[in-house]
Amino acid sequence: MDMVETLKEGLLKTDMGIVAHYYMDVELQGILQALKNSHPELKHRIGIADSLKMGDQAVDMCRDHGVTSVVCLGVDFMSESVQAILGKNGYGDV
Repeated sequence: MDMVETLKEGLLKTDMGIVAHYYMDVELQGILQALKNSHPELKHRIGIADSLKMGDQAVDMCRDHGVTSVVCLGVDFMSESVQAILGKNGYGDV
């Protein structure tokens, strides 16, 4: 729970979102899921999905929830895909 609280505080102090791939460590997914479920203000700033959906989630975070930076948890091509999808949707500076 300490990790959940630390991450929550960091996310609330910034305009940051997190997208993570389904294949990430189960403990990390548990922390992210706990944040989504227990803190409504972060519900739309955390996404766990496959590599293509991660990009769509990042766009939604920027467009609908004021996110200005996105942490991508996955392998290199996933972050490149997220960046390309953001750019295609007008968020190339994210």
